Amino acid sequence: MKAQRRHELQENVLAHELGKMKVFFNRYGSLITGIVVAALIVFLIVLHYRSKSAAELLEQAEMFETLKENIHKPDKRASSLEGLIDLAENARDPLLSASASISVADFCANQYMTDLRDPAGQQAGEYREKAKTYYNLVIEKHSGRKIFVAKAHLGLGMLAESAADWTTAKSEYEQVKRSLDNTFPAWVEAQRRLNNLEVWKKPFRFATSAPTTLPTTVPTTVPATKPADTQPASGPALTDAEK
Repeated sequence: MKAQRRHELQENVLAHELGKMKVFFNRYGSLITGIVVAALIVFLIVLHYRSKSAAELLEQAEMFETLKENIHKPDKRASSLEGLIDLAENARDPLLSASASISVADFCANQYMTDLRDPAGQQAGEYREKAKTYYNLVIEKHSGRKIFVAKAHLGLGMLAESAADWTTAKSEYEQVKRSLDNTFPAWVEAQRRLNNLEVWKKPFRFATSAPTTLPTTVPTTVPATKPADTQPASGPALTDAEK
C-alpha cells in the first residue's frame, strides 16, 4: 500500500508539473519559438558572412600574388600598380594591406631610381612621392607590425640618401636598428648603409698647389746625346765672340 501510495503521489506531482509547463508554454510558447527562430537566423547569417569573408580574403590573396608578378610586365604595369594600391588601402586583411603597401612603395622607389639614370625619364618626382606616401602608410597604419615598419624606414632612408639628405637617411636607418635585431636582413642592410654614409658624406678634396718636395730618385739612364753637345747640321762654326 505504501509503495502504491508513493507511486500515486509521484504521478500527481508529475501531472502537476506538466500542467504548469503547459500553462507556461501556452502563455510564452510563441515568444520562445520566435527567439529560437531569430537566434537560428542570426547564426545562419554569421555563418554565411564568415564563409563569404574567407572567400574574399582568399581571392584578394591570390590577386595580390598575380599583381606582384604582372607589375614587372610593361603592358600590365599601370593596371597592376592601381590594383596593388587598392589592396594597400582597402584590403580586409591587415597583413595583406601591409604587404601591398610595401610592394607599391618598393616598386615606385625602384622606378624613381631608374628614372634618375634615364635622361628620358619624366616621372622620377612622381614615383618618389608615391613611394614616400606608401612607406609612411605602413608606419602609420601598421605600426604594430615591426618587420613591415622596419622595411618602410629602410626605404625612406634610401630615398633620403639618393637626395644626399644624410641626416634623414641616418635617422631612418637607426630606426630600423632600434626596431629589429641583427638577425634580420633589414637590420644588416641598415648597418651597411650607415657605415657607407660615413664615407659618402665626406666632401672630396682636390690639391690646390704643387708638391713642396721633389722626388728623391733620379732616372737610372740618361740620353745618349745631350742637346747642348749637338751642332747645327750645316753652316759655319760659331766663333767665341758669336757664342
